[in-house]
Parts: sequence; structure tokens; C-alpha cells
Amino acid sequence: MGRHTYKILAALLLLAGGSTYLWVRQEDGSNRPAPSQAASVDSGQSSDASGIAEQPGGLAHHWEATFASGDVDAIVLAFKQANDCLLYHAAVNGMRSMLEDERRGDLSNETVETLRMMDAESARYAFVVERLEGFCKGSDKRQLARVLSNALFEAAVRGNPDAQTCFLLMGPTPWLGSRLITEEAAEIERHIRHTSGFTQQALQRADPRVSVQALHRYVNTPNGHASWTDTVPMPDPVLTWRGARLAALRALPDQRADVESLLALFVKTGALSPADIQSADRWAQDTFERQFRGEGAINVCSAVPCYSSPELAP
Repeated sequence: MGRHTYKILAALLLLAGGSTYLWVRQEDGSNRPAPSQAASVDSGQSSDASGIAEQPGGLAHHWEATFASGDVDAIVLAFKQANDCLLYHAAVNGMRSMLEDERRGDLSNETVETLRMMDAESARYAFVVERLEGFCKGSDKRQLARVLSNALFEAAVRGNPDAQTCFLLMGPTPWLGSRLITEEAAEIERHIRHTSGFTQQALQRADPRVSVQALHRYVNTPNGHASWTDTVPMPDPVLTWRGARLAALRALPDQRADVESLLALFVKTGALSPADIQSADRWAQDTFERQFRGEGAINVCSAVPCYSSPELAP
């Protein structure tokens, strides 16, 4: 990591001081945020320099007002803002870990590839903190977890596609460890009850990221450990295939190859007949030509819909 980048990280960590820095010192950083969200520039709701978290009542008060309004778009923005701020906290914690890493004292033994990865990681942390500092500074991780969970679920139940997708991609894990045990149990139960229905709706609209996630469920080898997903019905195989095939056509080149490999494994499960596969392939190709031909490739492995701005998505 270059000397200039190191100085930038150190300066940003100091700027992120106050309650955020104290939180970083007290937390182990083990709870990685999910695909996240900040105030949307396009929507005109860019980050307030004063920081909504530092205003009276913080994000909890903001969420209550949003929920009372019944405005689905505002509820969607609320879950994205909360997720953005969890991403901000993780970036602050990541910067601190990098600065305290003893390897930074002598980089002479590191490979060029390792140094490039370290620089990319530090640049990512710096970007997130600079982008979200004004809005998220002073926010509380546990409060953020509650806002994210409640706003995300409320918007998903109301049929918002982004919220349903993020509910499925994130699962309950992003905020487990940030809430009371009883809250965590209720969170898992909520996912057990609604994952199947939200998945069906997402597959019906051929959501590329949910389709790839559903494909993984068919081809992943059970690891022998109990999971909350064990009781969730398998997704519709035809919808899974056609959505994943369309996702492959739209994906970045390396991701397309990965999805195609998974589809080859799916064939071996016997869940679909050759006629089913042929029909689903034809649907995917026709849909691609009709709706997506000429568009840029998308990252089907990044939870872009879960953040207020695409560039925030890891």
C-alpha cells in the first residue's frame, strides 16, 4: 500500500471519529453488512451533511415517520439508507484493521498482486467513508439493523422488487449478532415464512441475481450442517433455469462462464426434462433479444439493488 494511500486512510479514520470510532474500538467487525444502501443522488435525497443519525431521534425517528407516511418509495429509501450506513461502519472498521496490520510495516516480502489487492481494498474503504461520512456519522449499528430489517420487510411485503430481491440475497445473516436473541429468532422465522413466496415472484420476473441464487440451491452439495433454509421449499425448476439462462446472457463474461457451469450441473440433477430445458432456453434467448440486446453486461454477483447508488455495491 503506497505511503499516500496510507496517509489518506489515517486521515479518514480520524475524520470518522466520535461515536463511530468508539464503536469500531468496541466491536470485532465480524458482522459484515449486506448489500447496502445510501441516500440516492438520482432521487434528490443525497446525504445530508449534518448526518441524519445525529439529528434528534436518529434513524429510528426517521423510520417511524417514513412508515407512518405509507410511501413505499420512502420506505425503500429508508432500508437503503440504513444499509449504506452499515457499509460505512464496516469500511471504518476495515480501515482501522488495515492501519493496525503489522504487515504494513514492511511490504518488501509481499507480491505485486498482493500489493495491488491491498491498494484496491484501501481505495474502496476510502471511497465508502468519503461518500457516506456526512450522512452516517454517529449512527448506531443496532438501530441500523432494526431499521434495515423492518423497512426492507415492509417494502418487500408491499411488492417492491428491489426489496424482495434484497430480502432474498441478504438473508437474516447481515444483522444477526447486532440484535437481541429473541429478535434474531423472529428474523429467521420471518425469512422461513416469506422466502419461498418472494423467490417465486422474483423468478417470475426473471430477476438475474435471485435466479442465480436459486440455481445454487439446486447444485450445491449439502454440507451436513443444519440451516434455516432446510425447511424452505425448493424454487420452481423451470423458472430457475430460464432466469439463470437469461442471467448468463446478461452477465459479465467471467460470470457468464460460471453460471453456464452451474447450469451444466443442474442438468445432472434430473429436475428438468430435455423439452423443459429447450423451452426455457428459447424463452431466455427471445427475452434477451427483445429486452436486453445492446445493453451493457451486468454484475449478477453484486447486490446492486440493495444500495442507494450502484457504485456503493461491493
